[in-house]
Amino acid sequence: MFSENNLDLEIALPKIHELAIAFGDLGFAYWHEVGQLLRRAGDMQAEIDFLKVSWNDVALCSLSTVADRHER
Repeated sequence: MFSENNLDLEIALPKIHELAIAFGDLGFAYWHEVGQLLRRAGDMQAEIDFLKVSWNDVALCSLSTVADRHER
């Protein structure tokens, strides 16, 4: 599912890898951690988007149930 908050890491991660290699051991550790943080941020955003959709489904279901009760 694509959202306006979706992180596209296809460009960022290879560039971070280049930076990690260029900066030596200490730089590698730093840039590697930055890449891991970006990956986790992307995973979290995907989870947030999924939960929003799930929550909207639950809310619609609840509204539908309330509407059905009022019709009786």
